[in-house]
Amino acid sequence: ASPTEVKILGEMIKITPFARNLGVMFDEMLTMERDISHKVEGCMGYLNNLWRIGDKLDRDSKVKMVNVFIHSKLDFGNSLLYNINGSELNRLQKVQNSAVRYIYNRRQRRGVTALRKELHFLPVMERIEYPVLCVDTTA
Repeated sequence: ASPTEVKILGEMIKITPFARNLGVMFDEMLTMERDISHKVEGCMGYLNNLWRIGDKLDRDSKVKMVNVFIHSKLDFGNSLLYNINGSELNRLQKVQNSAVRYIYNRRQRRGVTALRKELHFLPVMERIEYPVLCVDTTA
């Protein structure tokens, strides 16, 4: 059995399966699954609300709403997601795909790659890699 407490500098600290720091949720194996679940859940909630007012907005306004409510949430702390497993990455990509469908008012499950390119949205993996590469080249 693993310990439930550890002694650090004379203090007993309770071990928890996850921790939150600056809005990012870390699990004990650093898989980031809990953080991704939190992001997906939040983004899908925003998208459900956006669909309710979508018929009252033009495409430019929808793009702005997606950037404010969806991409900002997806991008927050995303450099920590570098090298995550494919299934977790797919969950985030599905959120972005749903946002593209919202912008173009398409509920059916057709490919959105061409539409995403038309909007100049980077795929989620590239959104994760880009800031890491920028830091690497400026160092």
